[in-house]
Amino acid sequence: MARIERQKTNRFKRNKRCHQTAKASTIFVIKRYEDTLRGIMTNRTFPRIRNDLFTLIVRPWRENDTYYTKKSREIITTYRLQTVVSKKLVSKLATVRNRIKRRIREAARYALPSVGRVRHDYLFLAGLNVYNVSWKELCVAVENAVGNPKLYKTRNRPDR
Repeated sequence: MARIERQKTNRFKRNKRCHQTAKASTIFVIKRYEDTLRGIMTNRTFPRIRNDLFTLIVRPWRENDTYYTKKSREIITTYRLQTVVSKKLVSKLATVRNRIKRRIREAARYALPSVGRVRHDYLFLAGLNVYNVSWKELCVAVENAVGNPKLYKTRNRPDR
């Protein structure tokens, strides 16, 4: 299913002839539901690894997928990483949630180049135990989860 999102370019353009501001045109970008964060989380066909620290979901890229960085618009050729920390299940304090995100991001930064695969999306759904566990245990857990061959089994799905 495709979802249409509106993106505005140059909120107001200056009209030089009559010195009035005119609204710019609106660009519509069609996104696939599977490419969004909610689509990856709710789609049960993507392989998952659960442990007591986090759940890891991996989505392989399609052959014609290209992704860009936000600021410099450079093409991403390696992988994409996303961490989700729930306010309801983990902690109401933003400092706790941010620390959990930073810890998982750093552990993944060490593990992904050695055992991860290129052209994949990695989604970590973190729990509160990540906050209290030692750094070595977290690195080992991330490396074991990312290196698990169960995540990379190819399925005969049609490329939509």
